[in-house]
Amino acid sequence: MRLALSLAGVLAVSLGCNGPQEGAPVTIVDTFAELKPDASPGKSAILAMGTTRNPVDLKAIRTGDTLRIDLIAHREVFETELYRVGKDKFSLVEAASDTFDPPLDLLTFPLVAGPGKPYKGKLTAGLSRDVSATVSTSLDKIFMPAQTEAVRVDVMLSMDSGGTNPARRKLTFWFVKDRGLVQREFGNGLSREPNVEIE
Repeated sequence: MRLALSLAGVLAVSLGCNGPQEGAPVTIVDTFAELKPDASPGKSAILAMGTTRNPVDLKAIRTGDTLRIDLIAHREVFETELYRVGKDKFSLVEAASDTFDPPLDLLTFPLVAGPGKPYKGKLTAGLSRDVSATVSTSLDKIFMPAQTEAVRVDVMLSMDSGGTNPARRKLTFWFVKDRGLVQREFGNGLSREPNVEIE
């Protein structure tokens, strides 16, 4: 499995050092089954909203081609993340009250380092807006509680703001082999992180 490649190794290969020609695509994970992005991210997490950090329980439910992750506090679901799971894709449907139509592809296998296929669709968060995005994939490290290798996906959103300049926002997702989507950050200061005190 290529997930074991170091970040430096991927960069060296993608830049043509001791490897393919400059700009040649570098596969970091061959198949969906190798990474298992639909695995449960654990039973607890930290939900950070600005400077406030709250422990939450997680409940991952797989039904058909949908993965639902409920964030639970005081025995009540107060946020839900929805993902579409395909044979070779993992896509964002809804998170933090934002719904994407069509779903936004985060992972497409074989998974290649660098920018992927551009996205165009609708983002609904109260109002529905036209949105476009670039999705980029790389290897990274995440602390949970030891340094762990992860696949990082950066999404740069550009949406209709009603003015002359589009509104921009960044979404970032970290996937760990056999642990699924362990962390996600949204540009509005909202993130779900591993609860390292419990893991």
